[in-house]
Amino acid sequence: MIYTVSIGERFKAALDGNRPADVADADCKSPEDFYARGVARTAMGRVDDARADFNRPLGSGSTLEDACRLELAYLDVRNPGAIVNVAATARQIAEKSARPSKLAARAFHIAGLGEYKASNTETAVDRLLEAAKIYQEIECEIGRAQVLDTLGMVQAARGRLDDAVHHYALSLAAKATLGDREGIAISLGNMGRVQLQAGRFERAIDCFRADLKIAEEIQDQRGIARIFNDMGRALLALGEHAAARNALERSLEIARKHGYSEIEFFASKDLVHVAVAEGRLDDAEEILKEARHALPSDAESYFHAHLSLAEGTWLAAKGRPEAVAHLRAATENFERLSLPDYEIAARIELAKTLLADNETREAEQCLLRGIESARTQGLLRFLPLLNEIMTQLDIVEGAVEEKQRSLGHDAALGERGYVIRGHLGSGAFGDVFRVYDAQRTQEAALKVLRLASVYDPQQRQRLVDSARAELQATAHIRHPGIVRVLAIGTLADGREYVLQEFVAGHSLRHVIAKLEEEKRPSEIRDVLSCLAEIAFALAALHEAGVIHRDLKPDNIVLRDNRPVLLDFGIAYFSGRTKQADARIVGTLPYMSPEQLLGGRLDNRSDLYSLGVIAYEWLSGIRPLRPHGASLLEQVRDLATRAPAPLSENRPKVPENVQSLVMELLAKSPRQRPANALETAHRCNSLLSTLSADSK
Repeated sequence: MIYTVSIGERFKAALDGNRPADVADADCKSPEDFYARGVARTAMGRVDDARADFNRPLGSGSTLEDACRLELAYLDVRNPGAIVNVAATARQIAEKSARPSKLAARAFHIAGLGEYKASNTETAVDRLLEAAKIYQEIECEIGRAQVLDTLGMVQAARGRLDDAVHHYALSLAAKATLGDREGIAISLGNMGRVQLQAGRFERAIDCFRADLKIAEEIQDQRGIARIFNDMGRALLALGEHAAARNALERSLEIARKHGYSEIEFFASKDLVHVAVAEGRLDDAEEILKEARHALPSDAESYFHAHLSLAEGTWLAAKGRPEAVAHLRAATENFERLSLPDYEIAARIELAKTLLADNETREAEQCLLRGIESARTQGLLRFLPLLNEIMTQLDIVEGAVEEKQRSLGHDAALGERGYVIRGHLGSGAFGDVFRVYDAQRTQEAALKVLRLASVYDPQQRQRLVDSARAELQATAHIRHPGIVRVLAIGTLADGREYVLQEFVAGHSLRHVIAKLEEEKRPSEIRDVLSCLAEIAFALAALHEAGVIHRDLKPDNIVLRDNRPVLLDFGIAYFSGRTKQADARIVGTLPYMSPEQLLGGRLDNRSDLYSLGVIAYEWLSGIRPLRPHGASLLEQVRDLATRAPAPLSENRPKVPENVQSLVMELLAKSPRQRPANALETAHRCNSLLSTLSADSK
């Protein structure tokens, strides 16, 4: 235990020996005695008694005033209304205290706790690191270990679970060196709770079992009660309801016997969740009454949020309309308290209940907020369940903004990385990989853009912002012919990327090449049917305000013989480089004249590209092959020269089909069909004519 002033020998022996109960009711004759007894009572959880002791030396002119004010601030750490004062008081004491000293170190520690509770996590980390540094200078290992525990807690709250485990491990090592078995048990419990937060429930139970062994050996009844409570939560998450119930009932038994009202409350509210999961709703109601009874009279909103969640879950299982109000209150409280782990769990229950009441719109917003919170807070274990519910509801999430994710072949990259499964190809502005995304638990296609070597920083940012706007718009489209955009981001090495759903199948380029290889013509019905579907997909894209800009056979994949459009938005980068690139030249024949000449584009630019695809698919050759020695000459040639009529390269194509293809290839946008929807309907009309003629 940490005390920052000189105290009497009897108190010193008890506190150094980690026996606060020996002096928690000792007689006091001096300010130092009241201070020391306050430290013992704090360790025993007797907050009101400790507060009275720390108040005794105040106003007496005693040199203990700053030490007592600091401990009073520590007692207010769990009071949301006093957090700002906690941080300010501790910081003030830290700044005026002699350095290095225990008082300065503890003041920085409590200031860090206050900043953390106020959700100022960056400042909290700075204060805590300063505290650890001072404790190290004065060779107070137990103080440093306690700060490391707090740093672990802060990092866990930030979603940086690996950093949390790192700090807990260092604390564990320090306590092992000191022979602080109770401290070791605390660190093991903390590590178990990190594993629980990460969704690694079996590992959490391993930590709790090791913690329990020590707690039982040192007869730490409070520690034992809490461990059984934690273990019950882990077992509940694993779906082992009977084992969870046994662990929680054991926690409840110990808590009641020794008067640990907080643990009694938490064990009771968790037993409510077990009873609901087992369908024992009448039992759940009785346990809820016990939880309310165990709730401390001066309970903080943190406790009330947990009670609201348990009550809302039970009411929802009963089909009662009051459930929504309870779950909404729990969600709002957890969000206000910056407890995303519990907030997301409450959001999931709230969304399910809203859906049962046909409140789909609010449920959708609730789930989207949950997904955002899970990603930003690193609580990735919730994502599979959230995504599953989103899929069931056919809710479309916008493209997520991501940063600092890694890419490699090592499966140990974890949830922050994309694991490469294979290389799908390369284009003018990037490489495409098939990856496994642990956050979304699915295969995806990751296009890593190579922009730094092509553009200056200002131009690069402008183009990325423009492409991002279109990709975000596209991400909200749910159409079978348009690939879903999942994320836009920057890798840890600074490269930009676009993450899309992985579409299994052959590209249209493969289909056309195979026809050429086998020297057989395409089936006109197949071509018209596919063109109609591509045009319908373009219509959905255009309705969202997006022009594809790079429509070509390579960017169309046939999934179960149905076309899916890829790579929209990325073409924002095409044709704007300072250097010629052979792969760009390969795209030129599919670009509309206005795109080649840098003119203003509208949706009809994509229709020209569709015409090039139709001409090539039907005849086996592109309508125009670029002439010219330089890139500029080729661009001008393609933009101005008229293609040969389709009939010259495939005479047997019906005249009305040829007419549509040549209209799509008109140099002037005004001479092309008005829009993609009209084009799709014309393809279908031609298809029905062909079918009628074939009878």
